Amino acid sequence: MAADPRRALPAVERVVESLDGLPRPVLVDCARRAVDAARERAARGEPVDLDEVVADASARVSHLQSARLRRVVNATGVLLHTNLGRAPLGTDAVHDAAEVAGSYSNLEYRLDRLRASS
Repeated sequence: MAADPRRALPAVERVVESLDGLPRPVLVDCARRAVDAARERAARGEPVDLDEVVADASARVSHLQSARLRRVVNATGVLLHTNLGRAPLGTDAVHDAAEVAGSYSNLEYRLDRLRASS
């Protein structure tokens, strides 16, 4: 009786070692999906090797990277383009937002009401 070809599939961790460019949990998910797809192909009797699994996982990572937000140049001639994030924030506003977002804030509390009731 021939050995189960799925036993030759690489471990998810081995595939992850060949990936980069996104946070580790995302890379693990891409590797896991690629190994699962290879497992299905192997169950149908199709040959699968490490390079194919890594290539599949890399393609999944590339697809996710291409879908991420990134800077673009607004060359449309429309000043406040709704599909390009509307108006860019000024440097001071970005700095202030980053300062507040990097710590605890009163986002869901009305501090003036809390002081008045005490």
